[in-house]
Amino acid sequence: MMESSDFSFERFMSLFGPDLVSYAEPYVTTEVESIPKEIYPALVSSFTDMDETHLVYALEICMRLKPKEFIQRAVAFLAHPSAAVCTTAFRIVEYMPLDEIPTDVVNNLFNIKVVDLFGPNLRSGERICVGTNETLLRTLLEKLDTQKKSNQ
Repeated sequence: MMESSDFSFERFMSLFGPDLVSYAEPYVTTEVESIPKEIYPALVSSFTDMDETHLVYALEICMRLKPKEFIQRAVAFLAHPSAAVCTTAFRIVEYMPLDEIPTDVVNNLFNIKVVDLFGPNLRSGERICVGTNETLLRTLLEKLDTQKKSNQ
């Protein structure tokens, strides 16, 4: 069991591979309350310096810390070329009730561009195109449409 003082932004950023997964995974599953909200600005300001794995965990952490504040940033990641990052953004946006998402953010969903998504070839390790974000976007828009119809 982790102690609440165990989370460190510096440690999070210094780890890679299995060490990063071992460190970060408990914080996004069972130990979310152990992450101080004060870490939010540091995570957000470091997005451009993060690799794919750090970014996936940072998206999860930011959404858990400040969902209403972070949702607009999360929607922007629906156009990220990394399949892992894009699908993480999809999951966290889809999880939030659409009636809690500000109207301007909902409107932004209609403006997200369809992009190719890339992931590693498991045999060679090369980055390959694994599809597009089109189905993810369509799913969110259909959910929005269904919710609007049920509210009428």
